[in-house]
Amino acid sequence: MKNYDLTKEDLAKIPMDSSLKAFYSGCKICTDFSQKVMIPALAGVLKPSQKEEILIGIYRSIHCWMKAISLLNHPVYFQTVATAARSIFELVLDIKLIVDDQIENGLKKFKEFPKIEKYRIINEFAKFQRDNPDIRCNVSSKRMEIVADKNKEKEIDILAKLWGKQRKDIRHWSDLGVRKRAEKAGKEYERFYYELFALLSLYVHSGLAGTINMSDEGLKAVYGNSTRIIHDMFLTAVSIIAKEFGFDKAMPKFDEWIKKLDLVPGEVILKEKEKYIKD
Repeated sequence: MKNYDLTKEDLAKIPMDSSLKAFYSGCKICTDFSQKVMIPALAGVLKPSQKEEILIGIYRSIHCWMKAISLLNHPVYFQTVATAARSIFELVLDIKLIVDDQIENGLKKFKEFPKIEKYRIINEFAKFQRDNPDIRCNVSSKRMEIVADKNKEKEIDILAKLWGKQRKDIRHWSDLGVRKRAEKAGKEYERFYYELFALLSLYVHSGLAGTINMSDEGLKAVYGNSTRIIHDMFLTAVSIIAKEFGFDKAMPKFDEWIKKLDLVPGEVILKEKEKYIKD
């Protein structure tokens, strides 16, 4: 790759669409790498431990996001891509907390939390239906059967003791909000939380806080910034997973591949810079 020094003046000559192309290209090529290298490598792990099973599951969730993003090559999808960036950040936090063993009984909590969360959702629905018998709800009767099952309720209450709380008060496997999870993950993650997480949330929640008085160029910038974040977060996740599973040692060119993936957006921008400087 040619070695150029990018200046603000040079970047000003590059249209916004070229920057969007660069960051989208980074995500697209990372998705291809994930499909061709990471997914087969993880599928080939023999007799994975509980920890490994959890990490494989989290990574596959990130991979599914990447597959979706690779189909969203237009700034009109800025809200979806911003939501993806926010979700991938939270999945990366999960990876960090699991790998670094930051949560007491973390593996067991991670495994059991879905049971508590699903029961909480079903229980809240059942209460609504009991309080509003005249409102027709198009759901299976199985939900009500689960809530009426006292043995199931006892099972969930026993599981909740793992957190030392009532089941209704447990809202995440780590029992931490996003900010606290970021603090435990490390300063770089905490910086990201304060710098960008709240901004991404503007495009997830209802209301117009993220879009009111925003120009078309501003909304394009949201798309570009979100794909940039996704590209960086994906590489962070891949690096952690590769180290944990030993892929970086088992595959001699692994580190070289990661460096190339990291450089993709910059290479696209440099090509666009060269093009517009000549023009």
